[in-house]
Amino acid sequence: MHDRPNEFIPEDPDGAVVMVRFRRTVAWFIYHRPGGRVALGVQYGHVESTMGESYAGRSKADMLQILNFEQGLAMADSLAEASDRLASGEGVSGPAAERYLAAVSEFGNKYAGAFVTTRQLKAIRGNPKLQVFEHESSLLACNFDPYTALCQRERPGQEPVQRTPSHDRCQAACPNIARTDTHIERAKAEISEIDAECTDGLNPLPITRRLEQRRATLAEIIDKHERTRIHPAPTAGDRT
Repeated sequence: MHDRPNEFIPEDPDGAVVMVRFRRTVAWFIYHRPGGRVALGVQYGHVESTMGESYAGRSKADMLQILNFEQGLAMADSLAEASDRLASGEGVSGPAAERYLAAVSEFGNKYAGAFVTTRQLKAIRGNPKLQVFEHESSLLACNFDPYTALCQRERPGQEPVQRTPSHDRCQAACPNIARTDTHIERAKAEISEIDAECTDGLNPLPITRRLEQRRATLAEIIDKHERTRIHPAPTAGDRT
């Protein structure tokens, strides 16, 4: 067509691009949402969650292996970003603030400025001290410890079965919570949005009350952070 054979899209070696081939892509995004493991099983009608997680497996790479790799990469990215922010003077608060600082410091000492290999990503996932998960909707970083996490449903004395936090069951009293100045800036931005929404007077009263409760919670979080935040101890290079 138009005498431009060089612009033809070559044939896909795996066959025609049809809707069924997007099921893995959809599964990927479902899995990465809060409660995604359950939602994945419901969506595809799988009785076993492992069937959903490994859905449409290929001989080259199993779905579980890919998801584990992505999880390790997300943890490494979060720790690397945290290291840069702390180096710029960011403060940390919360019951897990010390553990957060220790995790970022350990990651920085081992991996900062270097390309993280697949083996190293596996080591990061397996290191209990580096289990830091960003939770954007709750404005916090979870320093996950399955034995103390309030989002776990195991009874006291039972061996925990989950290796990652359940973001849909996050509780404000959890001892694994840490908050940084970045989280607090997001909280302040949300308060500004709430104030603007309540000022225009277009919401029904129940929604306005709910927004006011959310604002009060955010204000309490901000106040507590600014009163209790700590900073990383200066290194020898910083003192000179």
